[in-house]
Amino acid sequence: MLDNALIRRKLGFLLKHLKELEPLTAISVDEYKADLLKRHAAERIVELIVEYATDINQILLEGLDQPPAQTYYHTFQERRAWGSFPPPSCRVWPRPPGYEIALYIATSP
Repeated sequence: MLDNALIRRKLGFLLKHLKELEPLTAISVDEYKADLLKRHAAERIVELIVEYATDINQILLEGLDQPPAQTYYHTFQERRAWGSFPPPSCRVWPRPPGYEIALYIATSP
């Protein structure tokens, strides 16, 4: 059985962290790379967002009597298999604020 209250609480935290990230979307990628404090703050907030999203995915898996996913990545793969995400070929337009910084975080070593 799904714990809707827990999912709502985690969604609330996730949205709170998205709002915390918003001021950092106004800076350029070059400024982001040069300012370690802003860079580390953005990366930590993104980590928190991913943790909450993963927690929600795990709760949904449990609610559907599915075994737990092995990794963060697998929780998203399982959700995609349910059809709750658009296919990978789907393009989001217009790009959300901070897209370039998020892309840099996601692709940097």
